[in-house]
Amino acid sequence: MKILKDVKTYEGLRALLVEIDAVKLSLAGSSTPLESVLIKSAPKHAPTLLKHLRLNNAIEREVAISALVALEKQLDEVQRVELILAFIPSEEFIDEVFAWVTINVGSTVLLDFKKDPAIIAGAVISYGGQYLDDSTAKKLTEVFSGMRKAQSE
Repeated sequence: MKILKDVKTYEGLRALLVEIDAVKLSLAGSSTPLESVLIKSAPKHAPTLLKHLRLNNAIEREVAISALVALEKQLDEVQRVELILAFIPSEEFIDEVFAWVTINVGSTVLLDFKKDPAIIAGAVISYGGQYLDDSTAKKLTEVFSGMRKAQSE
């Protein structure tokens, strides 16, 4: 989905959806030209949204609103890779993870980062019904659990 070429995270998707909502509201309530509405209501994604609307022959107001509603539905269905980390990732980290995920999972996947210092280090990852806890907290729990068992024997 070309509209997502600049969106890597679920947070970025939410920002795009907010801009789409603003465009729909502005289109419904004024006679301002489409391009002006996009520039004012969707400053970050205006060129991408305009290109999407033109590709879908959605330059007329009502058609544009319908196309944006359809786009929102498509965007809601984009799969997410949830990553729980002990830190807030930098842009560089996000870019590296996104590049790896794009190559290994697919280009229409978004990263959904959550911070949980309790995992200490590593990551907890879930995607498509799969779950992997590769956190230091889990490993330490397993080590101490094994030590307790050995002591009780």
